[in-house]
Amino acid sequence: MWSVENKFLVFVLFLSICSGVAAKEPTYEVKSGKMMFQGYERTYKYYVPSTYTGKKALPLMLSFHGSGSSSDGQILLTDYHKLAEKEGFIVVFPDSTVINENDEVIIPENNEFDPSSPITRRWNTGTATGTL
Repeated sequence: MWSVENKFLVFVLFLSICSGVAAKEPTYEVKSGKMMFQGYERTYKYYVPSTYTGKKALPLMLSFHGSGSSSDGQILLTDYHKLAEKEGFIVVFPDSTVINENDEVIIPENNEFDPSSPITRRWNTGTATGTL
């Protein structure tokens, strides 16, 4: 007959085996890219689901951040990279133009989101202020 201690040890062994078999959480590795467009180097972040093999086309989603934010801010706000992993699509988070206090396009030293920065990130809407 099994003692209480033996039953407990079997139960603990069972749990440890089951936890090792459980699905591992994806790493959600968001990658960075750069491209030249109209004379400016443009940056973006993107996520490709871990199940992607290159043998089948996947849907592509573009996730544009709001004025003043960045690709990093959009990733934190939406978690679309996690949804892309679950639903099987590629998501790209482009960065907008960066404008200084004199309404000049500049290239920032880094792409970190800093809400207290004097520079403004905005999309080219065709107006100097970025508003319609």
